[in-house]
Order: sequence, then C-alpha cells, then structure tokens
Amino acid sequence: MRPLNFSPVYAQDALNRAQQSVIHAANALKARLLMTQQEERLNYWSGLFVNSPVIVATCIFFLAVAIEIIFSLPMYLDLMAEMTGTGNYFNALIGASLIVLWGAGVSHYIGKWASLAIFDYNIANKMHFSEKNALQAAVEEDVRMATSRDFIIGLGLGAALLFVVIGVSWQRVWLIGEITGGNYSLINKLLPVICVILEMISGIYLGYVYSRARRLILKKKYTQQYWDEKSQCAYQTNMAAEYYHKAVELGEPIHFNRELKDALFRNEFRSIDQDDYIEPVPAENVLKVIVKDGQSLISGVHLYGVTANGETCNRTYTNEFGEGILIWSGDQKALTHLFADGELYKGPFLENTTAVITLRRIKKIRVVNS
Repeated sequence: MRPLNFSPVYAQDALNRAQQSVIHAANALKARLLMTQQEERLNYWSGLFVNSPVIVATCIFFLAVAIEIIFSLPMYLDLMAEMTGTGNYFNALIGASLIVLWGAGVSHYIGKWASLAIFDYNIANKMHFSEKNALQAAVEEDVRMATSRDFIIGLGLGAALLFVVIGVSWQRVWLIGEITGGNYSLINKLLPVICVILEMISGIYLGYVYSRARRLILKKKYTQQYWDEKSQCAYQTNMAAEYYHKAVELGEPIHFNRELKDALFRNEFRSIDQDDYIEPVPAENVLKVIVKDGQSLISGVHLYGVTANGETCNRTYTNEFGEGILIWSGDQKALTHLFADGELYKGPFLENTTAVITLRRIKKIRVVNS
C-alpha cells in the first residue's frame, strides 16, 4: 500500500507533457501561418505572371550567358594577359562574370518599363505584402516615377556595357588579325555584343525568379517546421494522456489545469490527420468522469449531464480506461445531474474536475418459463 504522502509522479509528468504539447501546438500554428502566407504570395505572383514568358526568357538569358562566356573566354584571357602579364582562367572568369552581372543589372533597371507584369508585381509587393498602409494611387505613382528613373539609369548602364564589349571584342579581333594575318568575319566581332544584348533583354525576370525561389525555400522550411511541431504536439499529447491514465489508476491527486484539459480533449476528440488538431481548444466547460464497478474500470458506459438551467451537455461513452469527457458551453460552471447508462447521480459536478462514480447496475429478474 502506498503511503499517504506519496509524490504524484505520474500526475506531474502528465502536467509537464500537457504543457509541452500546448507549446508545440502554438509553434505549429505559427509555422502554418507563415507557410500559408508564403503560399498566398506565390499564388498571387503566379496570377500576375501567368501570361509572361518568364521561363522562356530566363532560359534564353542563361543560354546567352553560356555562349557569351564560352565564345569570349579567349578574349578575356588575352585581356587579362595584357593587363597582368599572364593569362589566367580564374581572372578571365571574373572578367566574364562582371560583364554578365552588369547585363543582369541593366535588365533589372529596365524590367518595370519592359514588362507590365513586373510593374504590377512591384505595386503588389508594396500594396499587399508590406506592413505600410498606402493608397493604391499613391503606390502606383511612386512605382511609375521609379520606373522612369530606373529606365534612364538602365539605358545609361546598357550603353556603357555595349561600348565596353564592342571595344574589347573589336580590339582583340584587330590584334589577332595583325599577328596572324587572318581576316576575321563580322560574326566574330558581333557575337559577344549580340549575346550581351540578349542578356539585357531576356534577364528582366531575374529579380522575380530569385524572389520566387527564395519564397519557395521559405515555404518548404515552414512546411517542415509545421509537420515537425505538429508531430511533437501529438507525441506529447499522447504521453500526457498515458501519464494521466496511469496517475488515475494509482489514485494520484491530479491538478486538472487548462493545459491538461486541452491535451486530453485533443487526444480524445481530434486526429493528427486533421487541420484542426493544433487549433486552440475552445474555452468550454469540461468534466472528466471515471466510472467504476467496485474496483474495476468500466468501458462503454453511456454518459451525459444536465446543468442547472436544464441544458444537456454532449453524450459520450467511457473508453477502455473507464473515462469519458463531458463538455458544455455557457455560464454554468457545474453539472447538477449526471447520467451513466440511465442511472442518475446528483451533483453538483464542477467544471475542470474529475468525477469518480461507482455504477449501480439495475438488477433485472430473469423469468424462466418452464
């Protein structure tokens, strides 16, 4: 026999696990909110760019970059050799990358002018995905002014880039012609220029592609966090219920707080496969009922109760641990009457407590006809 002053080990474990389950449920809700926000933003962006050749234009950009680097790498090797005295592939790639980034920058500046979708995309980011509250007309005016300013900057940068590429390309062709005596065709002079022009035109969606890829990564991150936290919530919830059942079995005193009530409610009435599993449990009045028959716990007992104003709570059956949860709404803080398989038990039975009743089976006289 356990001493009267024994420590309620399992009851305390149940409370600790219930508290952890509530924390994980809150974390899962936060992760789901962030995941939903990313998904809504991506869907909104998709609607803006549904008729824009984003994939085709971006593929052309990277193809032009590859051709330009492959064709112009000897040019950059010669240029670096002339500047540093030695031809170095690393330095040549740095030079080629500088030209590519320069072209991408030009595309960024002219993008809002070249594509209505990008113009609307910038307005949407300021209107729908910004914490600032602004009038749409004011936002459109700001974006339109920025578009004109950026377009002028883009034209200047683009002209300077073409001047540099043409100068370097034609200078190299002229030098090699003087050394070898060869007569290079016009394509050798113009191909690097053509590639750079293609980069400037086709790279206008690079900013959107980058932002979309970043948002997709964030959505995947928050989705994983959501499932991890939801799984942990389910695990801690189940453990809280297990410890609670063990505490009841051993007769440990239990402080039936809000966290434990939420965990037991979630464990009995919700499924992890449903979206509402992590939702906050409604602030309803809850009574835990344990039904015994002598020393044995009885499952399958039909339970319901009545409040002082005559309202009936939910109807339920006891589980394999002889437990059932009765829930009701309103200002009534207790059930005045409790029914177990039709037998009446007078209360009051206060909310957020555990009521233990011993079932009084109605004995029936069996008549045997001879």
